[in-house]
Amino acid sequence: MILKNWYYINLFLITIKASFISNNFKSVTQMEQEKLRKILSNSSEASGQSIYSHLQEIFSYILREKPEKLYENFESISSFVKANRFLYSEPRPASDLQNIQSRWTVLSNWIRDNEKLLEKYKVKTSQGFIVESHPPALHSLSDFLKDAKLLEFAGISFGEEETYRIQMSLKRLMRSSGAKEMRFWGKIYGREKDYYIAEGLLEGAGKEDVERPKGFEKRGEGVNKYTYWVTDSILEDWIELPDVSPQQIIVARQIKKVFTGNLNADILSYPIFPGKERHLLRAQIARITAATVLAPKGIFKVNEEDPQVIELEEELAVPTFEELSSDESWVHLHANILKAGRVTHAEPEVPEGEEVDVEEIKAKMQDEDPVVDRIKIISEDEPIAEEEKGWQFSLIGDNQVYGAKPPAEGSVCYAANVIRNVRWPGSLTIHKGGAWVNVYIGYGVKRLDPTFNPISPPDVLPDPEDPVEQPEPTPLVAPEELESDSDAEKENDEED
Repeated sequence: MILKNWYYINLFLITIKASFISNNFKSVTQMEQEKLRKILSNSSEASGQSIYSHLQEIFSYILREKPEKLYENFESISSFVKANRFLYSEPRPASDLQNIQSRWTVLSNWIRDNEKLLEKYKVKTSQGFIVESHPPALHSLSDFLKDAKLLEFAGISFGEEETYRIQMSLKRLMRSSGAKEMRFWGKIYGREKDYYIAEGLLEGAGKEDVERPKGFEKRGEGVNKYTYWVTDSILEDWIELPDVSPQQIIVARQIKKVFTGNLNADILSYPIFPGKERHLLRAQIARITAATVLAPKGIFKVNEEDPQVIELEEELAVPTFEELSSDESWVHLHANILKAGRVTHAEPEVPEGEEVDVEEIKAKMQDEDPVVDRIKIISEDEPIAEEEKGWQFSLIGDNQVYGAKPPAEGSVCYAANVIRNVRWPGSLTIHKGGAWVNVYIGYGVKRLDPTFNPISPPDVLPDPEDPVEQPEPTPLVAPEELESDSDAEKENDEED
């Protein structure tokens, strides 16, 4: 093999010689060939290899592997041979090994950059020792990786990479915002960009001293119990949405608008919406949350002291899989929004100096706009039509009930319950194996009757009636004189 390599190397040199002859019209002497061989044999100080030895290895590879398209792939073959060369070196003495400097690679640089991120968690004690502290633990962050598995039963998938990015982005948002609860609320489509939405419960919500407009429910209560963040890219920062006012919810119920994806876009509608697109988005999120977030019956109960607070049942009575396939076993988790745009009625205004029965006013407000009890069964919702309910149930997978493996007791079913809200297309509740998830993926527009018509402006007032002629308020001649002149004219007419 070595003899063959020498043969091909000499052949390569002869080719170079022929090139010189054809291009420069002069021959290459034997001395010039030896000079070229010496130049090619000069080794690099770093690798200890030369072009001459590298060409020998390339020719050996070509003879052994016989690759195709040598001209097009010659650079790739050269790089491959150079990267896969086995270099043997004599063992170095111990004195040299002690002075070897560390060799940084791409992975080493990545490790060094990540170690810098952990510097803030290293604490130096009084004795001079460095102790590594751990980042603060998160309170309650939903595992979107598991929730995504449930969403696949409804035909929804973000992909493995995007799902992992969403989970890590929610984790980062929870640390930066200080929220004690966090979950992925869903996604709302827009004409230009889409909104990823996260729902969280902030620490100390409801204790703020910021003045609110009249009837505004403060943060941590009613429609503003949860805080919402949006982003059009999971790799970018989240933007906190403002709290919603009752007037914004009232007008949002009267208009139908597809979002653009720009939080600062104007809302051109009638009635005029009091805010930008970020305010309309927040109002629609509040409406969807109150109407579509469900929980199995028998898990939560209403607090006896405060009807707006729910808590876990002391003895959980979770319905079976067969029972969860019916609308009798699912309840609304959040309070219903009143026509006034609030969860509860605001305190009535009493003019100063007037004696008004406040309780009578409250009773009248309750009669006109009744407050719905919490933990309401969804079967009590008003149907859309005579033969169409507001919820659709479907079973996905093997709905056969099997006996649980010991030591577990009871039964188990591997199918999934998929519940869709008809009024809000895109709202889903998926239940499987004792776990359930609520998510919304849609345009944020409520389904209305097919004959939906926008609210028309008020009627134009009719033209006023023509005014009746009236006597001059300030005549130049007194009325008595006018009467005497008219009487004289009448007498003259009678004489004639």
